[in-house]
Amino acid sequence: MYQALYRKWRPKVFEDMVGRDAVSTVLRRQIVEGKVSHAYLFTGTRGTGKTTCSKILAKAVNCPHTVEGNPCLVCDSCQSIENGSAVDVVEIDAASNNSVDNIRDLKEEAAFTPVALKYRVYIIDEVHMLSIGAFNALLKLMEEPPPHVIFILATTEVHKIPATILSRCQRFDFGRIDLAHIEGHLNRVAAAEGATLTPEGCGLLAKLADGAMRDALTLLDQCMAASGEITGEVVAEVAGLAGDEGVIRLAGALCRQDVSAALEELQALYDRSVDLKRLCADLTACFRNLMVLKTTPEPERLIPVSPEELAALKELAQGVSLPPLLAVLGKLQELSDKLPKAAAKRTEFEMAVVRICTPEAGGQTGGGDYQALLARIHSLEAQLAGLEKAPASQAPRQQVLQAGPGPARPAPQELQPEKPDLAQPPDMAGVQLDRFPLWEQALQTLSSINPPLWGTLHGSCAYVKDDILLVQCENALFRRLIREDDNAKASLRRALFSVSGKKFRLGPYTPETVSRILPKDSPLDEMLRRAREAGVQVEEKG
Repeated sequence: MYQALYRKWRPKVFEDMVGRDAVSTVLRRQIVEGKVSHAYLFTGTRGTGKTTCSKILAKAVNCPHTVEGNPCLVCDSCQSIENGSAVDVVEIDAASNNSVDNIRDLKEEAAFTPVALKYRVYIIDEVHMLSIGAFNALLKLMEEPPPHVIFILATTEVHKIPATILSRCQRFDFGRIDLAHIEGHLNRVAAAEGATLTPEGCGLLAKLADGAMRDALTLLDQCMAASGEITGEVVAEVAGLAGDEGVIRLAGALCRQDVSAALEELQALYDRSVDLKRLCADLTACFRNLMVLKTTPEPERLIPVSPEELAALKELAQGVSLPPLLAVLGKLQELSDKLPKAAAKRTEFEMAVVRICTPEAGGQTGGGDYQALLARIHSLEAQLAGLEKAPASQAPRQQVLQAGPGPARPAPQELQPEKPDLAQPPDMAGVQLDRFPLWEQALQTLSSINPPLWGTLHGSCAYVKDDILLVQCENALFRRLIREDDNAKASLRRALFSVSGKKFRLGPYTPETVSRILPKDSPLDEMLRRAREAGVQVEEKG
């Protein structure tokens, strides 16, 4: 009967474990020095060698003729454990044996001495599946274990294991195996099996394995059944991939928001029987690589792709900014969650493509296209700046007094203030405003509290008197926010308090705002004050 590659090439000694030098070194040293622990915990993602290492350790602790900590593989003990006939090495699947009764049976059995070996070894796989009661029963056994018992616990979800169990185990983390180790092992296996593995095919297999050697060998097994020469095209066809070029073309259409081109590319991939769930994962990985390119000065270390694909990604990244990339990634994550449960996966995928590409469909940043929203903001800022720079005759500041219902009457022209000069502090007849020394530190803090507000304060400065702080800023959007937006005021006060420990009253730095807080005679101010005292509603326009 044919034996799968991942079983045929399963490591038999510590030195055969690929990418596990640190773990094997510690375990071998413990065996050589006779300092074997009563409980071990192996944690990591699937296919990284946890169960394999457990069996090697079970052989090593029971082998009377170890070689530098490795089992000899020829004695009766090693042979019986290898072929599964050793009654003293018990493998327990906690997913199906997770009750208190199962652990009680184990406890009663552990009290007896081994039948033929030196140690009775219990390998509990997926130990996080045990119930609370089973964990409590296991804890009692691990607190005072018999001297002839060794527990080896394996799990993919270590966070589900109680801390009382964790503290009684020696923990070894089995991280994802890097691409170089996987590629080297695949080349050795392919050569030994008489298959031709091209560099492109090997690299694609290693990338698809996602750090799991078992997955890599399983895919290699499938590809060897399909062709004697395993190229990148063979791997893509067997795994149901879209191919790097297809994914990049689809990603380019999404970046350009070309819904027609994106749907046509998706149709072409669908006609090739590309798995849509795998396509979503590949597309997500592509946009993740684009995000890394936009944010990292040396992205080559973080993007495991061929030089040709990296060049294509760099060209694609030049035409798109970071916020739309993040928005697309969010939509793809939502699509990944919906696809397994969708009745019509193709339709669900097409809906996601339309949402990403079509602004009115809410494809970007919560219901509106990012670029269109940014353009609108720039347009509004330009209009506000134009109003401020207009002469007083074209854009007068009107004070309207209304006494109940009736037509509004503009204030006399001679009472209208002139446009403030923001370049110089206003002359306040001997009243001196001090420059706020912690303004730069406050802006740095504000950048993490409210980035949009921080962006409007570029090139600004601030003046302070007592508990009043006035901000001098050319950006009209900031002046509007500081007058009307309570959230903007709260964010700025929070940043100021974090650097100074003081609460301030805030306002834009103009002669008008200074005149409201410092002593200065103004006919207009006196007129408005008397009107308000008389109960007249006052409205400002302009």
